[in-house]
Amino acid sequence: MKIGSELRAKGMELTVSEIFKHRTLYEMAKVIKEKDAPSSEVVPLNLTPFSLLGVDDVKAFIAENVQPMLFQEDLTVLDVLPTRPLQQVAVKGTTELPRYSARYELFHLSGPVDTARLFQSCQEVVARNEILRTVFVEAAGKCYGVVLEALTVAIDQYVIAGDLNSFVHKLCDLDIQTRMPLGSSFVKFFFVRGEGDRSCLIIRISHAQYDEICLARFLRQLAALYDGQPTPNSAPFSSFVYHAVQKGIPQSIPYWRGLLQGSALTVLRPNLPLTSKTPAALTHTVDIAARLKDITIATLPTAAWALCLARRLALRDVVFGEVVSGRNIDLPNADAVMGPTWQYVPVRVKFEEGWTGLDLLEYVQYQHIASAQHECMGLTEIVRDCTDWPTTVDWFDSVVHQDVFHVEELMFGAADCRLETVYPHLEPLREWKVQAFVKGDSLTLEIVTFEDWIGVAEELLDELESIMTALVKRPGELLF
Repeated sequence: MKIGSELRAKGMELTVSEIFKHRTLYEMAKVIKEKDAPSSEVVPLNLTPFSLLGVDDVKAFIAENVQPMLFQEDLTVLDVLPTRPLQQVAVKGTTELPRYSARYELFHLSGPVDTARLFQSCQEVVARNEILRTVFVEAAGKCYGVVLEALTVAIDQYVIAGDLNSFVHKLCDLDIQTRMPLGSSFVKFFFVRGEGDRSCLIIRISHAQYDEICLARFLRQLAALYDGQPTPNSAPFSSFVYHAVQKGIPQSIPYWRGLLQGSALTVLRPNLPLTSKTPAALTHTVDIAARLKDITIATLPTAAWALCLARRLALRDVVFGEVVSGRNIDLPNADAVMGPTWQYVPVRVKFEEGWTGLDLLEYVQYQHIASAQHECMGLTEIVRDCTDWPTTVDWFDSVVHQDVFHVEELMFGAADCRLETVYPHLEPLREWKVQAFVKGDSLTLEIVTFEDWIGVAEELLDELESIMTALVKRPGELLF
């Protein structure tokens, strides 16, 4: 930190990527440069409400296209934002069956609960977070998020005798069959009081309104409000949208064009018939205690999958997808944005002759660092503006996803709370998903694919485990 402060004081700079590539002060001294003077061409973001609509008559647009679609036409609209690509997919997956983008967070409460305070806390969470006060509409073939000034969310209440757990699951199954039309609130609350001191609060929410990072904050915020505790600082989702549209995407196009020039998506398609799209999953756990400490854990599964594809398909240039948070951008408080900033972005690995495991790990890690500031661009935007791929490409054949921390327990006053997530409708499976779950020095690899391809998945998982072990314990070995 002291070195960084001195560099800034002298008007010098090193990028994060350069620091990772040049580990000693001697190496850093060879690449350090004077900090560029602020450009007179830099234009600050225009945060004026409705400025992203691109229409001359905002009042007419709202009156003709937005207000009639709202579940109450007298609601006050604060802003109308174009949805981000994954948001638009999630809106469709919420309004149409199967509703794979709607989920239910169950708070299993054991102990005394002040229902008035709990219900007030539920409404306060909605009031504090504009993304929860956002409803979605379509106009002129486009999808928009409509930020409302105020939104009172329904809370359905039940008092039952018998099996509380069975009842709440049936309640979720029934609710998912109800209409969730455009213009309505995707957020809804249910409270079920069982026998004794047992009860359950249920929150329905759409993936158009959360990613896993901010969802954990919503849950903790609710508990803190109930207990009268301070809540962490947060940033509105609109700040992310304005940044992405006005600054992030224009600045990211050259990077993705350069990375993907002359590329093609890598397809791993077994010569086996698909009789159904029933999903199946397999897991193996790898000891990663011996890993190189200057290589991030997130680098390991991505590098291992790249090598697995290259070997199996006899390729030296592979392209696949990776889930990123979308929060590593030059937006103040990006990490505190309350909304779905996550994205699926391309990873491209071009293997060179004589590479060792360490070369691969460093290559992937440097690409992670370089691409991090360009995470706000969605796949469909990358395909359209940065590649010569077919415009019909809207997904990857395989995706690597490192799981994030999930909240499992909370306290509501004197009541213990165990959390459970229910997905009544599963997301449609797209070929291959490689997931990594980290716990201490263990990394669990999971491959999700179609049941008909489970035999191939077993082979892939064995190979992945072997590759991962080699990258961790023998990084100096040649790859081919």
